[in-house]
Amino acid sequence: MSAFTYLDALIVILAIGAVSWLVSMVRKDVSLVDSLWSLFFLVAAVVFATDVQPLSPRAWLVLALVAIWAIRLSAYITVRNWGQPEDYRYQKIRENNEPGFALKSLYIVFGLQGVLAWLVALPLLPAISSDAGLNWLDLLAGIVWLVGFVFEAGGRSEEHTSELQSQFRI
Repeated sequence: MSAFTYLDALIVILAIGAVSWLVSMVRKDVSLVDSLWSLFFLVAAVVFATDVQPLSPRAWLVLALVAIWAIRLSAYITVRNWGQPEDYRYQKIRENNEPGFALKSLYIVFGLQGVLAWLVALPLLPAISSDAGLNWLDLLAGIVWLVGFVFEAGGRSEEHTSELQSQFRI
């Protein structure tokens, strides 16, 4: 594993954040960053995995769990926010940072989210780079992940679910 793998992940995350920032400028809506948050973790995991060959069973497990979580959460947030005005939190940040919010949002919103995700993703690096075999702790971690995933995915209120269903005619 390269000593720079962790920094490589930051560079890729920030590059994706910068491209997304350009899209947000066109849309005049930085809420797009919410859909990216979980995907930043997936990006970090994939960058970490590209520097490890061959991937161990633990690395494959971590990649799969991160991918399932990241894609589900990103899809949920994207569908929830589709066609909605910019999130009120970002409207307030925009209001507090005018004039020049368009440029400031690159580092206040997209850069900050990218750096925070990169920092939080650090435990993925040793998990993916480990060549140790799977053991009972991996099973326990998978169970904890599954419980959290089910509660996160299933914890949406009935009212919010029906609102989404009517909005998208699901």
